[in-house]
Amino acid sequence: MGSGQKLTVIRNGVDAPQPTPQPRAGLRVLSLARLAPEKNIDQLMQAFAHVAREHPEARLTIAGRGLEEGALRTLAYSLHLEDRIDFPGHVDAGEALRAHDVVVQLSAWENLSYTLLDAVAHGLGVAATDVGGNGEIVPERCLVTAEEARSPEVVAARIIEQGSDLAARPEGAEHGLTVAEMAAAIAGVYREVAA
Repeated sequence: MGSGQKLTVIRNGVDAPQPTPQPRAGLRVLSLARLAPEKNIDQLMQAFAHVAREHPEARLTIAGRGLEEGALRTLAYSLHLEDRIDFPGHVDAGEALRAHDVVVQLSAWENLSYTLLDAVAHGLGVAATDVGGNGEIVPERCLVTAEEARSPEVVAARIIEQGSDLAARPEGAEHGLTVAEMAAAIAGVYREVAA
């Protein structure tokens, strides 16, 4: 199967925001992703409809651009949530993270998501599918299976828990790297290969 060659894994790195944000309870929900089918933002919107019924203060921001934008806007109207869901397009990620309480990412696949790394660094709640490296970033209590992601009730419950219970939120990634540490690790691999 393998060539027997040495494999070096370097995790994505993010720097902690300054000043350090103070986590707060709330249901300002954020999707920060390309508006593409594999991101399953329609499933998030179906779940948010359940959240919105129970919590009139809840808001959803769907930040990003992509081919699915028209269909997602149409879905917001069909769910009667056009006044509770915002589509700001491309946003500054840091500003968006500071203005929200929970990040939801129900992607069909991921590598090691910068969105989730940044969400954890900002002290936000997270609800994400258990794919790719997501389980390396957030604990099991923040994850849903691909099957559970298709259940609006399950996802809504996870969003509400992450929004309201600060103790349920993920803590800093166990093996998280800063950007400088990531760059140093990459440089080290290049030095090793060049030697």
